[in-house]
Amino acid sequence: MWPANVQHMLNDLALREGGGSGGLGLGYHVPRLVAQPALIWLALWTGGAIGASRTCRAATPERERAEQT
Repeated sequence: MWPANVQHMLNDLALREGGGSGGLGLGYHVPRLVAQPALIWLALWTGGAIGASRTCRAATPERERAEQT
């Protein structure tokens, strides 16, 4: 996701700089690159790789006793 979008931006900006009519401007690419960390986090969170299921639970005497039995 991330490296491909950076490459896409560099290719499009090179097209525009070279005088070509193709390519998208910074108005398209910058918001896309800024949103990437949030989209990566969202994918990890919805997949259960991070978030509530991975939080550290504080040790309490009741929990310790329950885990020992």
